[in-house]
Amino acid sequence: MLRLMLPKDDDVRRMVDIAVNTYGTIDIAINNAGFEGTPGVKTTDYEETVWDRVIDINLKGVWLSMKYEIPVMLKAGKGVIINISSLAGIKAGGAGIGYHAAKFGAVGITKSAALEYAEENIRINVICPAVIETPMADRAFDSMAKREAAVSMHPIGRLGAVDEVVNTISWLASEGSSFVTGAIIPVDGGASL
Repeated sequence: MLRLMLPKDDDVRRMVDIAVNTYGTIDIAINNAGFEGTPGVKTTDYEETVWDRVIDINLKGVWLSMKYEIPVMLKAGKGVIINISSLAGIKAGGAGIGYHAAKFGAVGITKSAALEYAEENIRINVICPAVIETPMADRAFDSMAKREAAVSMHPIGRLGAVDEVVNTISWLASEGSSFVTGAIIPVDGGASL
């Protein structure tokens, strides 16, 4: 069974402290959390405990990470933060109200923080992948019919590969994207069109 720890302020602060003590600073941070909750469950049937867990992991975790990463980057005079949201953060669908709320929220806090820290040479962007070949996708699309439905939502005709998300992260982390901040970048095979 999948077991996820809920993000706690002290744990995230400690994680950032360990990174700084080990490497001296944080130049690039990638904040990626994904707990699907209960896809397909409608709003009135969505359980409050599932809501709380999805929001804690997928939204609060991203916020707490930025809360402690940004001061380190301010001290260094630069930094790049790349948050991972989802297609469910830019387009409504059947992922479940909690998942959509958390992923739309990740887009919103990314844009807000990007505006707040742009003048301090900290770039903050968000990637919104559609269905990528991961264990989470395997759980969500666990039958041939569900998998075919997932493929059909991508005009490109297939699911995405992890490397395609990694390549986008690599570009955002590079000097090649030095004029990009507050961007919402779909990596979605056209699913958001």
